[in-house]
Amino acid sequence: MQKVCTTAEMIACFEDTKRMYETDAELVAVTEEAKRKTVLFYEKPTAERFPGNGRAAQISVTEDTTFHAAFPLAESRKTVAVLNFASPVTPGGGVRDGAMAQEESLCRSSNLFACLNQPLLWENYYNYHRAHNDGLYSDRLIYSKGITVFKSDDEVPRLLPREQWRQVDVITCAMPNLRGGTQYATDFLLSLYKRRIRAVLHAAIFTGAKYLVLGAIGCGAFCNDPDFMAEAFRAVLADGNYATAFEQIVFAVKPAADKRNLTAFQQAFKTFSRSVSDANARPSTPKIFGIEALKDLVFGRYLIQRRLKGIEGNASYQVLDTQTNTPCFLEVADHEAKNGDALVQLLLSEARHRQRLCAYAVPEVLDIGEKDSIIYVASEWIEGENLLALLHKKGRLSQDRVVNVAMQLCDALYAMETMVPPIVHRSIIPANLLLKPNGQVYLLDFSVACEYVYGVAAEENPLGVHGYAAPEQFSSTQRPDPRADIYGLGMTMYTLLTGIEAQNAKQGYLPLRQYNPGFSKKLEPILLKCIHPDPQFRYQNAAELKADLRKV
Repeated sequence: MQKVCTTAEMIACFEDTKRMYETDAELVAVTEEAKRKTVLFYEKPTAERFPGNGRAAQISVTEDTTFHAAFPLAESRKTVAVLNFASPVTPGGGVRDGAMAQEESLCRSSNLFACLNQPLLWENYYNYHRAHNDGLYSDRLIYSKGITVFKSDDEVPRLLPREQWRQVDVITCAMPNLRGGTQYATDFLLSLYKRRIRAVLHAAIFTGAKYLVLGAIGCGAFCNDPDFMAEAFRAVLADGNYATAFEQIVFAVKPAADKRNLTAFQQAFKTFSRSVSDANARPSTPKIFGIEALKDLVFGRYLIQRRLKGIEGNASYQVLDTQTNTPCFLEVADHEAKNGDALVQLLLSEARHRQRLCAYAVPEVLDIGEKDSIIYVASEWIEGENLLALLHKKGRLSQDRVVNVAMQLCDALYAMETMVPPIVHRSIIPANLLLKPNGQVYLLDFSVACEYVYGVAAEENPLGVHGYAAPEQFSSTQRPDPRADIYGLGMTMYTLLTGIEAQNAKQGYLPLRQYNPGFSKKLEPILLKCIHPDPQFRYQNAAELKADLRKV
């Protein structure tokens, strides 16, 4: 007869797990690294259909637990991502109280809880959902890279020998809580499920996971219908073409007494074919040798309309996406060019920063791919003019226009600084701000952006445009944090208001009203606070700055 686990045993097991990753030297090191690499993906519209990469993944449904199903895949050091059926309001769900759902099991067997229980995730994920607690929650999710599983996935996990410890990525996402009996239309719920599933798959694609362990998310305590959930997964993976992004997908379903969850997923995927249909397959692409060989229709999808700029191994184009009939901005880098690996890493790093940032002020990354030695990134095409060109053409901007631009940028900067870890752009300058005809501003060029991690040493090579870059960007001892972008925004406002480009202002900062007596007296102290040489005396975040700009 199977032993019935007590609440006290569950609590004691978790406390032991927590003690281990807080005291064991090896676990302390990998836990700190995993915490640093844990990021928040904000809500963002995702395409109904993935472009496709050829053949579909091998998909199986197994009666198993999540980590147990992941172990055979993780043994070969493949990048395996598992789905955490999360509580949207409390890290680890009820693990500290001895609860026994899927998330709690994951936290008892690994250092996942340490990665979820971080201040910025509390602020932007858990407290956000508490404040918007309509039961449907949001498409926000947490991606934790390199979670170490050091206990078994049994009812009461046992410590594994060190040689059996494994690392997996964990995607923490919540489905609607229908436990209270609230009724929603079937079409509405299916649409919500599909959108959230696409968000999960996009996060996995973006981070390079080729092996997934999914499951009947939301079909336990949250009472979502397993037939609907299984159908939503099947539709996204098959009809949406997302299965072609992965090598193998395992649905690990720990069934209820009636096995309805398991049966629903088995039925949904029993006829799933590994081969994608001709309608889903990408058109064949001619072999490409180097960037200079790009001709007309490239990567089987993009029709080149004009070349924008380029150096050896790196170029950008205005193209037409022939699948959607929309213009795009296409950037390519060649592994085989001089310094090719560095160019590729720079291109992918910039794309990663923009994908993490969900604020409307950043062009959306639509497609990332590889053909032969060429890596490409396609982004939405934004019609507009950069503010430096506008300044040269029409002279300094009005106070109202500059304040409007700055307030829009505050929204983007706030999203960047509240991520885990935060993103520092390090190049807020007029040339990197694109103004659409309707007045909307976009932030461009994340090529020198970085993720800020407290305690990491300053970089040897200074980065930034003199005049706009904060002093700490040129320091050998101080690493710039998000307050450096506040400085850049302040100097950008000064340039747009006065017409004097910051790097050419040999006389230094002169009072605004010397240029225009009509400027508001409230504006001067705002700019001075933005550009204070010492970060601790600047605005500490973009929300504070925006609040003051509203008063101008």
